Amino acid sequence: MENLDKTINDVFEGKRIFENVPQEVQPCWGAFILERLALIVSVVPEIDELVRIVHEKEKWERASDQFAKIRHFLSDHPQYQPQNYLRLAEKVAKITYNAIGCLPPFDLNSGWHIPKLAILSSFDPRDENSHYASMVISAIFMFERRAELRNLLQTPEDFQRYRFVDAILYNEWDPIGINGRGTWQGDGDWNGGDANWRDEYQSYAADVMRLYQSGTNVEALAKFLCETETETMGLSRNRMDFCRDVAQKILQ
Repeated sequence: MENLDKTINDVFEGKRIFENVPQEVQPCWGAFILERLALIVSVVPEIDELVRIVHEKEKWERASDQFAKIRHFLSDHPQYQPQNYLRLAEKVAKITYNAIGCLPPFDLNSGWHIPKLAILSSFDPRDENSHYASMVISAIFMFERRAELRNLLQTPEDFQRYRFVDAILYNEWDPIGINGRGTWQGDGDWNGGDANWRDEYQSYAADVMRLYQSGTNVEALAKFLCETETETMGLSRNRMDFCRDVAQKILQ
């Protein structure tokens, strides 16, 4: 487990984490963290709208106005908790607007504070062992834990495809049956299930992304999934037809 205290107390640790994320996908990474936090905190429509803006790169210039709306929400709802979630959303709005290269930009060190604010937002003081916090921590450090993602996820489209692949692997492939009652919304979103296991298949998602970007076909991808089950996981079964169906969904 990463040294969370260091990340919270050292702004340069946040700088290192942020700058390790490929520049063009930094807004997507920030929105991904917000989405995972949305499983813990109370709904804020202004933040939900920001996430929708980030999902469509052509709308990123609207992030400046969305920042103002989130700032107004913070001013109008002083009792909202955790306020760090609102401050985090402000930072995500700033880096999204900055990403389109407009002048004058927001402060250029906005992204350095995202890891700290996300960590502080993820722990409910009434439940310091909140399982959902592990999902947020995983999102924060995803490019630290899996260095290959820096090469695989270079564009917003790459990032959304990766989330799509990861969601299918968790909710539909799921060879060891860990997703519990989780439900897949069809666009990479996830709700429910056991948060402790949510990222179990991330390394395989990276492998699938590599195959996808190389132009793989259904049969080759299905073979990879089946061999992962039998050779890597040691499961004694043949689900080739099932894996073929999963591969078709991934490549759709």
